[in-house]
Amino acid sequence: MSTKLQDHIDAPIQKSIVGLALLGFTPVFSCCGFKYKGQDETPDVPKKFHFAVPPKPYIFLFIFEMQPNLKALLVDIAFAARWKMAFVGAGPSAFIDLYFEGGFDSRHPWGQEGCIHRNEPEVLALKGLEETIQNYSKYFKDTAIVRDGNAIYKTDKGIKHWQYDPSPDWVVTKETFNSL
Repeated sequence: MSTKLQDHIDAPIQKSIVGLALLGFTPVFSCCGFKYKGQDETPDVPKKFHFAVPPKPYIFLFIFEMQPNLKALLVDIAFAARWKMAFVGAGPSAFIDLYFEGGFDSRHPWGQEGCIHRNEPEVLALKGLEETIQNYSKYFKDTAIVRDGNAIYKTDKGIKHWQYDPSPDWVVTKETFNSL
């Protein structure tokens, strides 16, 4: 089984994860919300999507380490990209759910499972988030570390029975962002 963290992050959302990390955020978990071309290229990495109708791409960000300027920046990014935010939990384990909601309703013909157009709103929303993050690239750090959210719980918090073993950290750079 692949131990590279980037193999466990859905390809359509990787660029946004890297950009947010380079801006100083702490991404924890993410999902693009749909099946995508190329997801089976690493067959040893199981891909299970949290299917919602319509699909809901999301990125969980820890907030306990977030500086006040990052909170304002996140509001700007969410507003400009037309993504939503929700606070989940409380205390040092709280995080922000940055998510897109606005795809086709299941009653719409294009919202039916198997329709070629079903995930187009989510694909466009992910592209919009990438472009919005790109607009803030002058604030990127030279390097950042993307940690596996499983490491935060299993290793850092010492939750012995956490169900997933973490992948090693992924060191990312501005070049990583530009190559995705």
